[in-house]
Amino acid sequence: MNKLIATITSITTVACFLAGSTFAACLPPNDDAGNTSGTAAVIPSTGFNGVRTLEHRSDQDFFVFTAIPYATYTFTVTEVSAPDLDVCIRAGDGSHILQRKNSAAGNNVSFSYNVPAGSAGGQTFIDVRSLGEAKAGTYRLNVTANFGPDNDNDNLPDQWEVGPWGNGTLNTLASTGAGGLDGWQHDKDGDGFSNWQELQMGTDPTVFGSSLIILDIEKETSYDGAPNAFQADMAEVQWPAVNNGYYEVSYRTNDVSTDWRNDSNWTVIDSMLYTGTSGDIWTDDLDGVPPIYKIYRVQQFGISPAP
Repeated sequence: MNKLIATITSITTVACFLAGSTFAACLPPNDDAGNTSGTAAVIPSTGFNGVRTLEHRSDQDFFVFTAIPYATYTFTVTEVSAPDLDVCIRAGDGSHILQRKNSAAGNNVSFSYNVPAGSAGGQTFIDVRSLGEAKAGTYRLNVTANFGPDNDNDNLPDQWEVGPWGNGTLNTLASTGAGGLDGWQHDKDGDGFSNWQELQMGTDPTVFGSSLIILDIEKETSYDGAPNAFQADMAEVQWPAVNNGYYEVSYRTNDVSTDWRNDSNWTVIDSMLYTGTSGDIWTDDLDGVPPIYKIYRVQQFGISPAP
Protein backbone atom coordinates (compact mmCIF):
# COMPACT_ATOMS: atom_id res chain seq x y z
CA MET A 1 0.00 0.00 0.00
CA ASN A 2 1.16 3.52 -0.66
CA LYS A 3 1.74 6.06 2.08
CA LEU A 4 1.15 9.77 1.64
CA ILE A 5 2.92 12.38 3.73
CA ALA A 6 2.74 16.10 4.22
CA THR A 7 4.31 18.24 6.89
CA ILE A 8 3.16 21.25 8.86
CA THR A 9 4.97 23.19 11.57
CA SER A 10 3.57 24.19 14.98
CA ILE A 11 5.94 26.39 17.01
CA THR A 12 8.68 23.98 18.12
CA THR A 13 7.00 20.82 16.83
CA VAL A 14 6.79 19.36 13.37
CA ALA A 15 3.51 17.51 12.79
CA CYS A 16 3.16 14.91 10.09
CA PHE A 17 0.19 13.02 8.74
CA LEU A 18 0.31 9.79 6.83
CA ALA A 19 -2.37 7.65 5.24
CA GLY A 20 -1.88 4.14 4.06
CA SER A 21 -1.71 0.57 5.20
CA THR A 22 0.95 -2.04 5.67
CA PHE A 23 0.18 -5.66 6.43
CA ALA A 24 2.77 -8.09 7.75
CA ALA A 25 3.45 -11.28 5.84
CA CYS A 26 5.10 -13.56 8.38
CA LEU A 27 3.16 -16.81 8.48
CA PRO A 28 4.14 -19.88 10.54
CA PRO A 29 5.53 -22.82 8.54
CA ASN A 30 2.83 -24.65 6.58
CA ASP A 31 0.14 -22.18 7.65
CA ASP A 32 -1.85 -20.66 4.77
CA ALA A 33 -3.16 -17.67 6.80
CA GLY A 34 -1.83 -15.80 9.80
CA ASN A 35 -3.04 -16.53 13.33
CA THR A 36 -3.46 -12.87 14.32
CA SER A 37 -4.64 -9.62 12.73
CA GLY A 38 -1.00 -8.53 12.46
CA THR A 39 -0.15 -11.53 10.27
CA ALA A 40 -3.43 -11.66 8.34
CA ALA A 41 -3.41 -12.88 4.74
CA VAL A 42 -4.35 -10.04 2.38
CA ILE A 43 -7.26 -10.67 0.00
CA PRO A 44 -8.52 -8.33 -2.78
CA SER A 45 -11.23 -5.73 -2.08
CA THR A 46 -13.00 -6.95 -5.21
CA GLY A 47 -13.60 -10.47 -3.86
CA PHE A 48 -12.02 -13.83 -3.08
CA ASN A 49 -12.85 -17.53 -3.42
CA GLY A 50 -10.59 -20.28 -2.16
CA VAL A 51 -10.15 -23.34 0.06
CA ARG A 52 -8.02 -22.88 3.18
CA THR A 53 -6.94 -25.16 6.02
CA LEU A 54 -7.07 -25.10 9.79
CA GLU A 55 -3.82 -27.00 10.29
CA HIS A 56 -4.58 -27.99 13.89
CA ARG A 57 -7.51 -27.75 16.30
CA SER A 58 -6.42 -24.43 17.84
CA ASP A 59 -5.46 -22.80 14.54
CA GLN A 60 -6.98 -19.43 13.67
CA ASP A 61 -6.97 -18.02 10.14
CA PHE A 62 -7.07 -14.23 9.74
CA PHE A 63 -7.75 -12.51 6.40
CA VAL A 64 -7.79 -8.76 5.75
CA PHE A 65 -9.09 -6.55 2.94
CA THR A 66 -9.82 -2.87 2.40
CA ALA A 67 -13.57 -2.24 2.68
CA ILE A 68 -14.68 0.42 0.18
CA PRO A 69 -17.55 2.75 1.20
CA TYR A 70 -20.85 2.21 -0.66
CA ALA A 71 -19.89 -1.38 -1.50
CA THR A 72 -21.84 -4.31 -0.06
CA TYR A 73 -19.75 -7.34 0.90
CA THR A 74 -21.08 -10.87 1.30
CA PHE A 75 -18.99 -13.46 3.13
CA THR A 76 -19.71 -17.17 3.06
CA VAL A 77 -17.58 -19.74 4.91
CA THR A 78 -18.45 -23.34 4.08
CA GLU A 79 -17.26 -26.50 5.81
CA VAL A 80 -15.27 -28.88 3.59
CA SER A 81 -13.63 -31.27 6.05
CA ALA A 82 -13.56 -28.95 9.07
CA PRO A 83 -16.83 -29.22 11.03
CA ASP A 84 -18.48 -26.48 13.14
CA LEU A 85 -16.69 -23.27 12.22
CA ASP A 86 -16.62 -20.10 14.34
CA VAL A 87 -16.35 -16.97 12.15
CA CYS A 88 -15.93 -13.28 13.06
CA ILE A 89 -15.93 -10.09 11.00
CA ARG A 90 -13.66 -7.52 12.68
CA ALA A 91 -12.70 -3.86 12.16
CA GLY A 92 -9.92 -1.49 13.19
CA ASP A 93 -6.89 -3.38 14.46
CA GLY A 94 -8.83 -6.65 14.50
CA SER A 95 -9.99 -6.41 18.12
CA HIS A 96 -13.40 -4.88 17.30
CA ILE A 97 -15.93 -7.61 16.47
CA LEU A 98 -18.66 -6.47 14.07
CA GLN A 99 -20.45 -9.79 13.56
CA ARG A 100 -19.95 -13.35 14.81
CA LYS A 101 -21.61 -16.61 13.75
CA ASN A 102 -20.95 -20.35 13.80
CA SER A 103 -21.97 -23.27 11.59
CA ALA A 104 -23.07 -25.64 14.39
CA ALA A 105 -26.62 -25.70 12.97
CA GLY A 106 -25.56 -26.26 9.33
CA ASN A 107 -22.50 -26.46 7.13
CA ASN A 108 -21.88 -22.78 6.41
CA VAL A 109 -22.17 -19.24 7.77
CA SER A 110 -23.00 -16.09 5.78
CA PHE A 111 -22.61 -12.39 6.55
CA SER A 112 -23.47 -9.18 4.77
CA TYR A 113 -21.53 -6.00 5.54
CA ASN A 114 -21.24 -2.50 4.17
CA VAL A 115 -19.45 0.61 5.41
CA PRO A 116 -22.01 3.03 6.89
CA ALA A 117 -22.85 6.01 4.66
CA GLY A 118 -20.66 9.03 5.33
CA SER A 119 -18.01 6.89 7.01
CA ALA A 120 -14.44 5.91 6.24
CA GLY A 121 -13.59 2.57 4.70
CA GLY A 122 -10.62 0.67 6.02
CA GLN A 123 -9.13 -2.62 6.93
CA THR A 124 -11.68 -5.33 7.68
CA PHE A 125 -10.75 -8.76 9.01
CA ILE A 126 -12.28 -12.22 8.67
CA ASP A 127 -11.35 -14.64 11.46
CA VAL A 128 -12.03 -18.38 10.98
CA ARG A 129 -11.47 -21.05 13.65
CA SER A 130 -12.85 -24.40 14.78
CA LEU A 131 -15.79 -24.01 17.16
CA GLY A 132 -14.55 -25.14 20.55
CA GLU A 133 -11.22 -26.05 18.94
CA ALA A 134 -12.80 -29.41 18.10
CA LYS A 135 -11.09 -30.47 14.88
CA ALA A 136 -8.70 -29.38 12.13
CA GLY A 137 -9.68 -29.49 8.46
CA THR A 138 -10.47 -27.47 5.35
CA TYR A 139 -13.11 -24.86 4.54
CA ARG A 140 -14.02 -22.58 1.64
CA LEU A 141 -14.01 -18.79 2.02
CA ASN A 142 -16.01 -16.83 -0.54
CA VAL A 143 -16.12 -13.02 -0.50
CA THR A 144 -18.12 -11.07 -3.08
CA ALA A 145 -18.31 -7.30 -3.48
CA ASN A 146 -21.12 -5.30 -5.08
CA PHE A 147 -19.99 -1.73 -5.72
CA GLY A 148 -23.30 -0.55 -7.15
CA PRO A 149 -23.76 1.42 -10.40
CA ASP A 150 -20.97 3.46 -11.98
CA ASN A 151 -22.69 4.94 -15.02
CA ASP A 152 -19.89 7.34 -15.94
CA ASN A 153 -17.20 4.62 -15.76
CA ASP A 154 -14.82 6.55 -13.51
CA ASN A 155 -14.44 3.87 -10.78
CA LEU A 156 -16.36 6.02 -8.29
CA PRO A 157 -19.79 4.87 -7.01
CA ASP A 158 -22.63 6.94 -8.45
CA GLN A 159 -24.23 7.13 -5.00
CA TRP A 160 -21.12 8.86 -3.64
CA GLU A 161 -20.63 11.15 -6.63
CA VAL A 162 -24.13 12.59 -6.45
CA GLY A 163 -23.74 13.34 -2.75
CA PRO A 164 -23.72 16.85 -1.25
CA TRP A 165 -20.66 17.87 -3.31
CA GLY A 166 -22.09 16.48 -6.55
CA ASN A 167 -25.34 18.49 -6.60
CA GLY A 168 -27.12 15.37 -7.80
CA THR A 169 -25.09 15.00 -11.01
CA LEU A 170 -22.33 12.68 -12.20
CA ASN A 171 -18.92 13.73 -13.59
CA THR A 172 -18.59 16.44 -10.95
CA LEU A 173 -15.32 14.95 -9.70
CA ALA A 174 -13.80 14.05 -13.06
CA SER A 175 -10.86 15.84 -14.64
CA THR A 176 -12.00 15.06 -18.18
CA GLY A 177 -15.25 15.57 -20.03
CA ALA A 178 -18.24 13.26 -20.24
CA GLY A 179 -17.41 9.82 -18.87
CA GLY A 180 -14.62 11.12 -16.62
CA LEU A 181 -12.47 8.03 -17.11
CA ASP A 182 -9.82 9.29 -14.72
CA GLY A 183 -12.23 10.74 -12.17
CA TRP A 184 -10.89 8.40 -9.47
CA GLN A 185 -7.34 9.69 -10.01
CA HIS A 186 -8.28 13.36 -10.08
CA ASP A 187 -7.72 15.56 -7.01
CA LYS A 188 -10.76 17.82 -7.20
CA ASP A 189 -9.86 20.05 -4.23
CA GLY A 190 -6.06 20.01 -4.70
CA ASP A 191 -5.28 18.71 -1.21
CA GLY A 192 -2.93 15.94 -2.34
CA PHE A 193 -5.50 13.15 -2.02
CA SER A 194 -7.21 11.68 -5.08
CA ASN A 195 -11.00 11.34 -5.28
CA TRP A 196 -10.53 7.58 -4.77
CA GLN A 197 -8.59 8.13 -1.55
CA GLU A 198 -11.12 10.66 -0.24
CA LEU A 199 -13.92 8.17 -0.90
CA GLN A 200 -12.14 5.69 1.39
CA MET A 201 -11.13 8.28 3.99
CA GLY A 202 -14.71 9.52 4.32
CA THR A 203 -13.72 13.12 3.53
CA ASP A 204 -15.22 15.77 1.24
CA PRO A 205 -13.44 15.66 -2.17
CA THR A 206 -14.37 19.28 -2.90
CA VAL A 207 -13.08 20.90 0.32
CA PHE A 208 -9.32 21.38 0.71
CA GLY A 209 -9.35 21.36 4.51
CA SER A 210 -11.44 18.23 5.06
CA SER A 211 -8.63 15.66 4.70
CA LEU A 212 -6.48 14.10 7.39
CA ILE A 213 -4.15 16.71 8.85
CA ILE A 214 -2.90 17.59 12.31
CA LEU A 215 -4.89 20.69 13.26
CA ASP A 216 -3.19 21.66 16.50
CA ILE A 217 -0.61 20.63 19.07
CA GLU A 218 -1.06 22.23 22.47
CA LYS A 219 1.53 21.95 25.22
CA GLU A 220 0.27 21.62 28.79
CA THR A 221 2.51 22.91 31.59
CA SER A 222 2.84 22.27 35.30
CA TYR A 223 4.44 24.14 38.20
CA ASP A 224 6.45 22.37 40.92
CA GLY A 225 6.69 25.31 43.32
CA ALA A 226 10.20 26.54 42.57
CA PRO A 227 10.82 29.95 40.91
CA ASN A 228 10.50 29.76 37.13
CA ALA A 229 9.81 26.04 37.43
CA PHE A 230 7.13 25.78 34.78
CA GLN A 231 7.75 22.83 32.46
CA ALA A 232 5.95 21.27 29.52
CA ASP A 233 5.02 17.73 30.51
CA MET A 234 2.13 16.85 28.22
CA ALA A 235 0.88 17.62 24.72
CA GLU A 236 -2.53 17.34 23.11
CA VAL A 237 -2.63 16.35 19.43
CA GLN A 238 -5.79 17.24 17.48
CA TRP A 239 -6.99 16.10 14.05
CA PRO A 240 -10.30 15.65 12.13
CA ALA A 241 -11.70 12.11 12.45
CA VAL A 242 -14.38 10.31 10.46
CA ASN A 243 -16.73 7.58 11.67
CA ASN A 244 -15.24 4.10 11.20
CA GLY A 245 -11.71 5.51 10.68
CA TYR A 246 -8.88 3.64 12.38
CA TYR A 247 -6.15 6.03 13.57
CA GLU A 248 -2.78 5.69 15.24
CA VAL A 249 -0.81 8.53 16.85
CA SER A 250 2.94 8.28 17.37
CA TYR A 251 5.94 10.53 17.97
CA ARG A 252 9.70 10.70 17.58
CA THR A 253 12.26 13.04 19.10
CA ASN A 254 14.90 12.99 16.37
CA ASP A 255 14.96 14.98 13.14
CA VAL A 256 12.30 14.16 10.55
CA SER A 257 14.96 14.13 7.83
CA THR A 258 15.85 10.58 8.91
CA ASP A 259 13.71 7.72 7.61
CA TRP A 260 10.16 8.59 8.75
CA ARG A 261 8.80 5.50 6.97
CA ASN A 262 10.59 3.16 9.39
CA ASP A 263 8.00 2.46 12.09
CA SER A 264 10.76 1.46 14.53
CA ASN A 265 11.68 5.16 14.70
CA TRP A 266 8.27 6.04 16.17
CA THR A 267 6.69 5.48 19.59
CA VAL A 268 2.93 4.83 19.53
CA ILE A 269 0.96 6.81 22.12
CA ASP A 270 -2.60 5.97 21.05
CA SER A 271 -4.63 3.98 18.53
CA MET A 272 -8.37 3.91 18.06
CA LEU A 273 -11.31 2.90 15.89
CA TYR A 274 -13.31 6.13 15.92
CA THR A 275 -17.08 5.72 16.00
CA GLY A 276 -19.35 8.71 16.14
CA THR A 277 -20.15 11.95 14.38
CA SER A 278 -17.29 13.19 12.23
CA GLY A 279 -15.41 16.04 13.86
CA ASP A 280 -12.18 17.15 15.49
CA ILE A 281 -10.80 14.76 18.11
CA TRP A 282 -7.60 14.70 20.13
CA THR A 283 -5.36 12.41 22.12
CA ASP A 284 -3.11 13.23 25.06
CA ASP A 285 0.59 12.38 25.01
CA LEU A 286 1.04 10.98 28.52
CA ASP A 287 4.11 8.80 27.98
CA GLY A 288 6.25 10.77 30.43
CA VAL A 289 8.69 12.25 27.91
CA PRO A 290 8.35 16.07 28.00
CA PRO A 291 7.24 17.46 24.61
CA ILE A 292 10.08 20.00 24.43
CA TYR A 293 10.66 18.94 20.82
CA LYS A 294 8.64 16.13 19.35
CA ILE A 295 7.48 15.19 15.87
CA TYR A 296 3.97 13.75 15.83
CA ARG A 297 2.39 11.49 13.24
CA VAL A 298 -1.26 10.51 12.74
CA GLN A 299 -1.96 7.53 10.49
CA GLN A 300 -5.26 6.41 9.01
CA PHE A 301 -5.03 2.75 8.09
CA GLY A 302 -6.66 0.81 5.28
CA ILE A 303 -6.47 3.17 2.29
CA SER A 304 -6.13 1.34 -1.03
CA PRO A 305 -4.02 3.31 -3.57
CA ALA A 306 -6.08 2.35 -6.64
CA PRO A 307 -9.35 0.63 -7.59
